[in-house]
Amino acid sequence: MILPGAAVALFAAALAVLACGGSSASGDQDPHPTSVEPGAGNAGAPTPVTIRGEGFLALTVTPAAGGAQTDARHRAWLAGVELQDVAWIDLHTLRATVPPGLPFGPQPLVVENAFGSRGQLDGAFVVTGGALGAQVAASQPTVSVGQGGAFKLTVKNTGVAPLAGVVPGTLTITTTDGAAATIVDGPSPALIPLLGPNEEQQFTWNYLPSAAGQLSILASATAYDDASKSTVSAANTVPVAVQPAAALTAAISVAPTLVGIGETIAVHLTVTNSGGSGAAGATNVTPVAPVLTSPMAKLTTGPEPSSIASLAAGASATFTWTYVATGGGSLGVSTSASGGDANSGAVVRSGSMAAVVAIQQLTADLTLEPLTVAQGERLTVTMAVTNPGDAPILGVRPSQLDPAGSSGTASRSAGPSPQEDDVPAHGTREFVWTYVNEAPGRFRLSGGATGTGLSGSSVTAPVVTSNEVTFQ
Repeated sequence: MILPGAAVALFAAALAVLACGGSSASGDQDPHPTSVEPGAGNAGAPTPVTIRGEGFLALTVTPAAGGAQTDARHRAWLAGVELQDVAWIDLHTLRATVPPGLPFGPQPLVVENAFGSRGQLDGAFVVTGGALGAQVAASQPTVSVGQGGAFKLTVKNTGVAPLAGVVPGTLTITTTDGAAATIVDGPSPALIPLLGPNEEQQFTWNYLPSAAGQLSILASATAYDDASKSTVSAANTVPVAVQPAAALTAAISVAPTLVGIGETIAVHLTVTNSGGSGAAGATNVTPVAPVLTSPMAKLTTGPEPSSIASLAAGASATFTWTYVATGGGSLGVSTSASGGDANSGAVVRSGSMAAVVAIQQLTADLTLEPLTVAQGERLTVTMAVTNPGDAPILGVRPSQLDPAGSSGTASRSAGPSPQEDDVPAHGTREFVWTYVNEAPGRFRLSGGATGTGLSGSSVTAPVVTSNEVTFQ
């Protein structure tokens, strides 16, 4: 800042040279630069820098009119080229911009302070021809434990001259929550011999995560810049989340567990993603068609739904089939489910689960005796009704008995006795009639029985035909 002429004349002898903040500048007034940050930049682009040192003095004067004024103007040069936008920060700090186009290699820095004094730092800033950029990426941002993955480090020469011998550094994997991964192989390639301006290539590592958590991957590379006879480097990090792998468990149920022939059986399979807290989702969860131990039931609907697109960790879904009982006995049902790990795509399966449903039934056997009956004599008819199941059948009543292809005739004189009875599990009850021979010929009867199962359903013994007797 230039002071008015009169003031300069009046106060030239009494000029006070003060450092910023009011301190007096006495003794050595030369600037002494000690470093430039960063210490290198590419010739192809402007580089903002911070210059540090001593003696970055500002000039403070008091004109005749009063009121102190400060001149903090500084200038700086690299390789004889003046830096742009030089700004005084304090006695020890300047900021500036290195313009593009400087000659390659280490260059001296000259700083001029507000007194016009100059100081120099040799080799203060290296002007590079090639510049190295780096960007590391993971094949997937989220993986499952045991799922192989890859890291790719893309290096690019952002400078104006070729780089030689580009070499990746050791890949560094860190975590703060117990995650773990192992490098399986790489880097590939181990060396890029030459990387031209604006050219980019990749290094690849393959890895295998072994514990869930959050990983941070640091990848770096170095190269030789022949233009500046110096080494350039770059580094970059990428996060990777490791989840427990998806896992499926299943539970099966049938309702009701006791039915009669013709009744509906519902089979439910509940599938859970049991991979644990934070586990990967399971995709396309699909049930396996149930396997029946015998053809005693017919599928009518299901599965509903046919599949589930996604099942989050800890979530469950239920698949349902309906059957109609067509035969009696103990019916086993087994099924399972499968899906995929949302991260790796690996197939995950539940174990096969089984359940049993009892289909109640009755069987009947009809016996006539004696085998020969004189006219007017009595014929004893016995129906043995058997319950082969595991639960009793209540209120079993035999049906009306009908002649079956008989030429002889008879009339019922008594029965059935009893008219109704409960048939215990795995038990048999007999119902007895008495008939009288009324006309000669061959004689047979047929009939069945009906009761009520514990489920309230009707249980029937199919119609059977008796043995044949002769009426005289």
